[in-house]
Amino acid sequence: TGDAAARDAVLRAADLICRTFLDTGRRVREAGSTEMNMAVIHILARLYRDTGRERYLQMARVIEKDWEAEGDYARQGAGNVDFYRQPKPRWESLHDIQGLLELYRITGEEKYKTALVHIWRSIARFDRHNTGGFSTFEQAIGNPYIPGAIETCCTIAWMAMSVYMLKLTGDARVADELELSLLNSVVGMHAASGRWATYNTPMDGVRRASAHDIVFQSREGAPELNCCSVNSARGFGLLGDWALMRDAEGVVLNAYGPGVIRTVLDTGAALTLTQTTDYPRGGRVELAVAPARALTFTLKLRIPRWSRHTRV
Repeated sequence: TGDAAARDAVLRAADLICRTFLDTGRRVREAGSTEMNMAVIHILARLYRDTGRERYLQMARVIEKDWEAEGDYARQGAGNVDFYRQPKPRWESLHDIQGLLELYRITGEEKYKTALVHIWRSIARFDRHNTGGFSTFEQAIGNPYIPGAIETCCTIAWMAMSVYMLKLTGDARVADELELSLLNSVVGMHAASGRWATYNTPMDGVRRASAHDIVFQSREGAPELNCCSVNSARGFGLLGDWALMRDAEGVVLNAYGPGVIRTVLDTGAALTLTQTTDYPRGGRVELAVAPARALTFTLKLRIPRWSRHTRV
């Protein structure tokens, strides 16, 4: 949105982290709950790319070094160790793993890319449920058929990590996973009224409000506010990150469904894409492509993996 106040708040938070843990003799991992607290690495590295402030990169590097004694994500992933066999397979680690992409963008070192790709594929193979949800009892266990709780926050983290994976690889199969999670988990997390979200969206379809499942988080006057209820809507918001993307050749339409998407091409010309469809109920999509002026550009369309006979 370009909201300067929001950006300032993020920078002030990052500066506080640096003042507290950089060159002070204190370490983030000493705060405990390491997969949670060390997840700030992906924000610090991203802010470094945005601002060029060396302290953010220094702080990220300190956390990366401390990974070796905790989640060890870079070395375990680059060594092809499946995520559920790694030291910290809880869902919060997925936000640490997003830091691998940021470090790859900064350094260009292939080990970070290799680690992220392997971990993502491992989760998709061994721990993504048929609902598109991730986790069993809040972590990876290597078996997507056990009917343990599939926490809302875990699935949102899986989708956030998948957006990073899609930006890194452009692999349409990642967009397939995002679509699966959106249509089968994110929609299922929410009451039709929008009043509440679930803590657990299980494979058998029985859904309860998070205020019932994790009532210990309730606060007086706001019984329906908890970690999952404030995180669940991000599943819809993430559409803005993956529905339409760019690659080196042009624009890529990943998400299908009725609606209008507006963007600006590299030439500076505005582009409007309008979809008329009942997708995913039906397989036919009418797409109106309307640039602001006549021009030639590349438009790529995702072929869903379920589609065996695709015509354009």
